Amino acid sequence: MQIAVAHYFPFRDVKCGSSVILYGMGVIGRQYLSQLLATKYCNVPFTVDQRRCGETFMGIPIFNPEEITNDESSLIVVSVESTFIQSEILNQLQLWDIPEKRIVCNVEPYVPQVVSWVLQRADVKCEELALKEYLAIQRFHSCLKTKNVVGKSLVRLGNNRDGGYLMVDDFDVEGIAYSFGIGTNVTWEEDIADHGYDVYMYDHTIGGICGVSEKCHFFRIGLADTVIHGDDLTELDELLSCNGHKESSRMILKIDIEGAEWGFLKMVSHQCLEKFDQIVLELHGLCQLSTLDEKIQCLEKINKGHQVIHVHPNNNGKVIYLEGKAYCDLLEVTYANRNRYEFQETRTRLPHELDYPCLPNVEEVMLDDWNNPDYYLWRNYHEL
Repeated sequence: MQIAVAHYFPFRDVKCGSSVILYGMGVIGRQYLSQLLATKYCNVPFTVDQRRCGETFMGIPIFNPEEITNDESSLIVVSVESTFIQSEILNQLQLWDIPEKRIVCNVEPYVPQVVSWVLQRADVKCEELALKEYLAIQRFHSCLKTKNVVGKSLVRLGNNRDGGYLMVDDFDVEGIAYSFGIGTNVTWEEDIADHGYDVYMYDHTIGGICGVSEKCHFFRIGLADTVIHGDDLTELDELLSCNGHKESSRMILKIDIEGAEWGFLKMVSHQCLEKFDQIVLELHGLCQLSTLDEKIQCLEKINKGHQVIHVHPNNNGKVIYLEGKAYCDLLEVTYANRNRYEFQETRTRLPHELDYPCLPNVEEVMLDDWNNPDYYLWRNYHEL
């Protein structure tokens, strides 16, 4: 979907839900009003224009500018491009004792091309984003909104950089944990073992692990992400059977397998995931927007039996900024079993106080008001 646009309403300068009066109903004013009505971003009781008073545009009346003096609360948005006329309007508003805090005068530059949703990337040129991809990002975000676990707090396991994760502080005295994707960092596995768990560690890319707890059991096997796979890869159900855990429950699962998690999630059954009280999952390749719909289906599968309780942006990957909101290629996500715990809504600012940047010398990525349903609502997307 492509939309011809000339000027954007100054969304950044106006809070959503505000009452707004447009001063000037020429080309720019009409475009501003079209955008506001299409997005329902602001309420527009009326507009003003000396030359067009008495007319209407899209059902909104155009009054004489003096009508502004009868409104004591609406923001006045100057919607003319000429700096000379802007100056005259500002002088007139000053004569009417309109407070400066109620005036917005920021006409954005003319955009002479056909644009869709502009995607602003760090270190990558701006490019167009299709409506389908925009909607997919919104659906993706809705799959990862967090809730608090009633009566439980979060605790960090693993080191204070990449390899550490936040989880529900609720561990059995003698439990079972499965960890896929080990590498050289076993701090999470050791912390789980210290809580009394037997940890079954799998990674087909390394030769072995030395100097770990006797409760850590390493296997040079990887987690299969396709039905047809090599001898060094195995499905989770088969591993549970081999270890005598087919009928076990209340286990813990951690997966960090560099993108292969999506194939695994497509294959794994809901019944298999239900055996785990907590799941720690690293999500990779989220900026590959052409495959985002498939990834959303995987997240919806997990969400049937588990609730997201924490999201941490991994700063060791690409970050896209959508109207100032970070969209990360890598996320660390913690889930808790819906049948095991109760949850409550929360407004959260991420990262959590227990989080640490995965790369200690790189600034942490901020997700601020993550649970806001309009987190990735791009205000400039409109139809004229």
